[in-house]
Amino acid sequence: MKAKTRRTRWLFSAVVLVAAWLVCPAQQPAQQAPRAMQFGLTQAGALKGKTSPRVAVLVGQWTRAKEWTREYIDKMPEDSLGFSPVPAVRSFAGQMLHLAFWNFAFTDRATGQTSPYKEQDLMKDEFKTKARLSKVVAESYDFVINGLKGMSDAQLDEQLTMRDGSKILRIERINDGYEHQTHHRGQTAIYLRLKGLMPPTEPF
Repeated sequence: MKAKTRRTRWLFSAVVLVAAWLVCPAQQPAQQAPRAMQFGLTQAGALKGKTSPRVAVLVGQWTRAKEWTREYIDKMPEDSLGFSPVPAVRSFAGQMLHLAFWNFAFTDRATGQTSPYKEQDLMKDEFKTKARLSKVVAESYDFVINGLKGMSDAQLDEQLTMRDGSKILRIERINDGYEHQTHHRGQTAIYLRLKGLMPPTEPF
């Protein structure tokens, strides 16, 4: 009886070990960071020694965000750019154009530039093709990145007076813009999933 019990326990242990081996294969080498992460880190690294450390970090973050947003646009088929989950919300293209406009608008004065677009300009149908959408969204990120590259740490901490008379630091305004684009890109993940598509991975 004891021998039978030992055999039963041995068989059970063997089954558990085999199952564990099948479910948890040998450790694989660490996966390479996604293109967006690599791109942002490369840009930040290239700026070290050429600009202030804080500016280099901001450029890396915005460069990474640009690449991820491009991947989202690439994922959505051309014929689904006008898709929205319900009529009351923006289409996929509308979300991206809203994101682009506010990349310009949040950071123009903060980086000492003039936005090239009014919001109504970007709502035109000509921007709702994949090629034009990708181009203007990329342009909005380049606007921020190029503006940042000309700044110093001291300028980041300067105070701006907004049109309504409120005051805000340049860095706070830039960070508000970064939060805004992250929010709207995140919303479009739902649009992709509703189309049966997997949104690009954004590990941190």
